[in-house]
Amino acid sequence: MFFHLARLEFAEAFSSNCVLFVLAPVFSGFLIFHIISYIRTGKKGFRRWEEILCIVLIGVLLAFMVLRNIFRIDILVP
Repeated sequence: MFFHLARLEFAEAFSSNCVLFVLAPVFSGFLIFHIISYIRTGKKGFRRWEEILCIVLIGVLLAFMVLRNIFRIDILVP
């Protein structure tokens, strides 16, 4: 998927791993937000809602990885 994104082939990247394609900007935004918050305040650690968001996003990603391999989910792939 990342090789397709590097070549700006968005349809192929989406078909390679649709959930990671959708969640990558969310993870990136979360990471940037956390880095900026650390720079401004100097506090490490996550707030409660950040922990819950992380757990939910990782859970969705792991569930998709398992279900994709069990049921052979192929989206937009002929």
